[in-house]
Amino acid sequence: MGRLHHDRASLRRRQRGYVGRRTQYVWYAGVVIEDKGRATKSEWWVSQVALATIESANSQRLKCYIRCHVASSTLTVISGIPLAYNFIPERFSRTKPPMAPAIDADAVWLVTGCSSGIGQSIAKYVHKAGQNIVATARNVDSLQYLPEGPKVCKLTVDVTSQASISAAINATIKRFGRLDVVVNNAGYSVVTEFEGVPEEVARKQIDTMFWGPVRMTRESLRVFREVNAPGQGGTIIQVSSIGGYAAYQGNAFYHASKFALEGFTKSIRKDLNPKWNINLMIISPGGVKTNFFDNINYLPRHPAYANDPEAPLNGLIAFMKDPATQDNLSDPDKCAAVIFDLVLGQKERPLPVRLNLGADSLPVIRNEVDGYIKEIEEWEAETLKVAPSTNITLIGFSDCVLHVLFDEVLVRYTKAVTFMEQQLGSCD
Repeated sequence: MGRLHHDRASLRRRQRGYVGRRTQYVWYAGVVIEDKGRATKSEWWVSQVALATIESANSQRLKCYIRCHVASSTLTVISGIPLAYNFIPERFSRTKPPMAPAIDADAVWLVTGCSSGIGQSIAKYVHKAGQNIVATARNVDSLQYLPEGPKVCKLTVDVTSQASISAAINATIKRFGRLDVVVNNAGYSVVTEFEGVPEEVARKQIDTMFWGPVRMTRESLRVFREVNAPGQGGTIIQVSSIGGYAAYQGNAFYHASKFALEGFTKSIRKDLNPKWNINLMIISPGGVKTNFFDNINYLPRHPAYANDPEAPLNGLIAFMKDPATQDNLSDPDKCAAVIFDLVLGQKERPLPVRLNLGADSLPVIRNEVDGYIKEIEEWEAETLKVAPSTNITLIGFSDCVLHVLFDEVLVRYTKAVTFMEQQLGSCD
């Protein structure tokens, strides 16, 4: 009869022999399986023993080795939940972070939206540091602050055009033969209540601030993986704002684009094979001393709000137009320095998913988080009305690993193991 293995050396031997093979296995814990009478022993494929940590409802921790099997068409899984394993097939595991891309003196940076603001500051800082800079803007004449030279490339780029982005990437590779860092920075603000924004204006803003970075990210990933030297990888910096986490009146489509950009970035971080050494980071600045406020496009107010002295947007517009507001904002050159140092130092300190910049960003984010937690707690009773109890509670999800809390785990585990051993026989 089969038996559970408690020999760690045996487990390691089995793991070494399994990595990358037979990844079609489906792993279950606490399962009840119905044998329809047509399954033979040969139809049970037994993999090596996997170490799982199960946490029972009373918080007692039980470490056990669980057999793995593949349910054939003659077997029906009546119940069972995929469990978190300390060992996972290599091709599905993202528990190890990617190695840091190689950023050296010849690194090539491509930055969008370099005509002003953070984009301009990053372009100047990269050039001053002696690295290669590809500075882009809708109007290349706005890039005259950068001198001509072998390490400077100025390009006209419209991020709403796939052809324009592809041409910029191709020009970068032709000029420098590689691409190491991409900064998606292009953006602008349109302010009025949602009902006052024409659809064509909204679509153009989202096309620029969301689909523009999407297009550039797609092209950059291809270059990092297929053009750069094997394993060299690359880094993508998505310039969002506190408006990618907290929302304010009068900026519906600005926030829509930033929220979308952040969700997009968090998702594709998990798409990528760590071996490619491709990293992405979201930058979330608060207010920055740029001409951003001066260039805001204030649209006509919708009649329902235009003559309302209590309209919530009134106070925000007054704040943004107050010259004193600029006094407490972040220095874009300091933002550029922090970003540059983080990118170069990621071998020693891996990049965060999201980096807030500026003292004003912290209370905004903390207030938003505290508000979410408070709301969850206040409405927990209503939440639980639709599912007052369950055998599992999802307590975390990271890449391919599910960490689950099992109620009555000892009972279910014992029944499942007894059944498996009866059917499988010895696997030694």
